[in-house]
Amino acid sequence: MASRIPVDIDRDRKLILQIAGGSQAAFKKIFDLYHERIFHFTKRYLRADYLVEEALQDLFLKLWEKRTELSQVDDFPAWFFQLTRNHVLNVLSKASTENKIKEEIRNTLDDSTEQENMFVFEKENIEKLGKLIAMLPSQRRQIFKLCRLEEKSYDEAADIMGISKSTVNDHMVKAMKYLKSNFPRKIYD
Repeated sequence: MASRIPVDIDRDRKLILQIAGGSQAAFKKIFDLYHERIFHFTKRYLRADYLVEEALQDLFLKLWEKRTELSQVDDFPAWFFQLTRNHVLNVLSKASTENKIKEEIRNTLDDSTEQENMFVFEKENIEKLGKLIAMLPSQRRQIFKLCRLEEKSYDEAADIMGISKSTVNDHMVKAMKYLKSNFPRKIYD
């Protein structure tokens, strides 16, 4: 690790005035003087070297872009570290927002996948239930459809079929027993 050059406000003031006038040599000197300090300061918060290097590029670019305003800066180190701090906070805020958006998208995709899976699952179960109902004996199938699908009472089903209510009840008990024993168990869990 290179030794750090101490902060010299008078030297820095002269350099920033030169930068304000467009001096690339003065800019290079400020870069050399502050790069390591800013790197370590930024690294404490951003941790990843590639993020730190990206932040440094952005910061020194901002410094060059704001060069015309530098003549108004009295304490360059304080001003530059404040610029750095604000930039780091913006990077962290943006990363946090991006993570929230990614998480929201992930949740939405998970929800839609789950809903799609439930739809497929329900469709498969309806098809399986339809096949099982079709396998019931004719009279039992008709009674089941009247009572469960058309929501008729046992009395109404008995009237329509011309049979007793107890016969309807007997067919319904046997139909339900058959369907429960042949339908996938996980439906009830």
